[in-house]
Amino acid sequence: RTIKGKGVEHMEDNPQWHGKAPKPEIVPIIEDELESQFMIAPSIIAGDMSNLEKEVKQCVVGRADYIHLDVMDGQFVPNKTFDHTKIKELRPLTLIPFDAHLMIDEPVKHVSNYIDAGSDIITVHAEVCDESTFGEICDVLHSNEVGIGLAINPDTELPQWCYKFVELLDQVIIMSVVPGKSGQKFIESTHEKTRRIAKDLKEHKFEGYIEADGGVNLENIGACFEDGARAFVGGSAIIGQSDVRMIIKEFRNQVLESRRRLLIKKAHDLGGTELVNKWIDLHIVGKKKDSLVQIAKELGFQ
Repeated sequence: RTIKGKGVEHMEDNPQWHGKAPKPEIVPIIEDELESQFMIAPSIIAGDMSNLEKEVKQCVVGRADYIHLDVMDGQFVPNKTFDHTKIKELRPLTLIPFDAHLMIDEPVKHVSNYIDAGSDIITVHAEVCDESTFGEICDVLHSNEVGIGLAINPDTELPQWCYKFVELLDQVIIMSVVPGKSGQKFIESTHEKTRRIAKDLKEHKFEGYIEADGGVNLENIGACFEDGARAFVGGSAIIGQSDVRMIIKEFRNQVLESRRRLLIKKAHDLGGTELVNKWIDLHIVGKKKDSLVQIAKELGFQ
């Protein structure tokens, strides 16, 4: 795919990194782990809009996987933020991928400007596209080797025409707040919506990832991961915090905990308590192994 997470960092639980060859019955669990890399993307509009350079630098210090750039035109959404000219100014500050989320009318007319500005992945909204215009956008992005994203608002479902482009899609953003401003609360019904869409996309051989955007915080990021999201936009829960690096690390730890829980459940589904114990025993002694043991006990598998 166009955008990748930091593989070694995100696979820190993987027994393969410890030099142990897995047994055949363990392989499906490792495959699930390999497919569950995740990414944390701070949204810089939650910070000081008069000094976005500072916010980008904070993301660099915090070791963000990529930087989420919310472009608002004051028409598709009430608020206005910045456009491609600001992204071009910010681009020299870091090599971290820029994830441009275009909350604008008629994106087909403007997408080339965001390519030229240095965006690594560009997401447009389904509400302002149809099959024809999205096809044009895909052609332009694909030919320029820029990642392709499609976003939907809380009250919008994925349009049927999007499945015609599923092989080209790098990400699908499921908004969990009404777009337009930072600091809103997560809409709880998004959990069920994400699970349903994740299932549908998997059935259509989608190889990209779902991004959770809006109200994501330490309390709900684990549940979002279990729903099927693999990228997480953090606004006010990350940007503006006193220690951005620490909060991003805490975000990662919450996701890792949820991933361990899912993998323990997978092991139990495939081989009961015996396979759960084999999976745990592949891990070296330490906090990660202790965490797996604790999760297995909580689930009644030990």
